[in-house]
Amino acid sequence: MTEVDLCGHATLAAAFVLFTELRPDLEAVRFQSVSGPLAVAREGDRLVLDFPSRPPQPIPPVPGLSEALGARVLETHLSRDVVAVLGSEAEVRALEPDFQALTRIPPALLEARPAKEVTHGPLPDDAHGAPGGPLAP
Repeated sequence: MTEVDLCGHATLAAAFVLFTELRPDLEAVRFQSVSGPLAVAREGDRLVLDFPSRPPQPIPPVPGLSEALGARVLETHLSRDVVAVLGSEAEVRALEPDFQALTRIPPALLEARPAKEVTHGPLPDDAHGAPGGPLAP
């Protein structure tokens, strides 16, 4: 069995149990993980997880990626995942990737983002309608 490098939901769940059941006196806790220390703090009735920073770095084009995505990839970057940079938000929203083809492209997790997000900072959460995000075959 191998530990995943980061699982925010499980980290928050463990912190919740510590804060509410085992150690209600605590205001913060730090977990050791494969990705390094993960700190969770109470802020009122919320728990705040301090994620490690993993800024993506440019990498050479990934062979077969444009074909697997069905879109022209302008740039590729690597953080934990491969980030495929497409020309626009509309291109990201229109993606119809070939997931079978994506399984042949390491690593197994890929994110597709519009160019403006990579060059001008992140768009709001995907839950709020922003395009892009993980594509996992």
